[in-house]
Amino acid sequence: MNIVMLSVRDACASGLRLCEAINENTKHTIKLYQFRANPFDHPRGEFVTKDNVNQVQKEINRADIIHVKGDHAWSGCYPGLKHYPCVRINQKPIILTLTGDFTRAKKFGGLGNRRCMYPDVKIVTTHEAGLNHDWVDFMTFYAIRQTETTWKQSDPPILQHIPSSRRTKKTEFVLKIVDKLKKNVTFELLENIQFAECLEAKKRATLYLDQFLCGWYGNSGAESMNYGVPVVNWISDFCKQFVDTPVITTNGNASEWAGMIDSILDSDMSELSRQTKEYCNKYHSYESVARQWDRIYRQI
Repeated sequence: MNIVMLSVRDACASGLRLCEAINENTKHTIKLYQFRANPFDHPRGEFVTKDNVNQVQKEINRADIIHVKGDHAWSGCYPGLKHYPCVRINQKPIILTLTGDFTRAKKFGGLGNRRCMYPDVKIVTTHEAGLNHDWVDFMTFYAIRQTETTWKQSDPPILQHIPSSRRTKKTEFVLKIVDKLKKNVTFELLENIQFAECLEAKKRATLYLDQFLCGWYGNSGAESMNYGVPVVNWISDFCKQFVDTPVITTNGNASEWAGMIDSILDSDMSELSRQTKEYCNKYHSYESVARQWDRIYRQI
């Protein structure tokens, strides 16, 4: 099938990675068009501009499926309507993938939107367990191109936190955790760095501290797992019911998190690293994610 993906800005290039996975591992063809630049110089799809909007419309007209990657609340009403009103989906079958704060519960920092907003959408999916509402049809995973494990247990351990947003990652809580650690560590808080630099930095991490508000790990956590770097992240009880992850998690205050991390850093972490990489290969590899999406697209 021929598929067009539309995204407002594809903030962390998860849409582009998904397109790569599908094009390389299935018989479907998919192309990403986006309307705004993503932050931090992530790889991107093709911009829709005044100069190419007619060609984009032709691609949409030829497509069998329109895949809307919803990284802004209004994009459920279809990317393009706000920027280029002449872009029309023209009653094509629509798949909507929920991401980011799109329909996360308000207590977890989201907007709390519901399925009734999207009556024309045929299938709703999400990459995040925290968005796997009872009206979502499929939970899939972020696609990560697999690389070799680079993790090693260093002395002193290197703890990393690279927030795209301090609010959604709950960075102030991370700083409290680090302040209460008893073990001597090197802590790297890296902000506003380019995507390539971010990936390179993760190769030296002993532990990666991802996010502590949303109840599930993000793209950045999955990228760290790909190098075999164990991830510390709050996993909510709601999310735990869907997938058993090797993510280091607990409930409690900063002192309890710090105590858990101190204990882990004092242990042999090689098995935890192996389990982390194995999990990433199983659920996030291009091949695994492409198989999921091949089954989904064939249902249209």
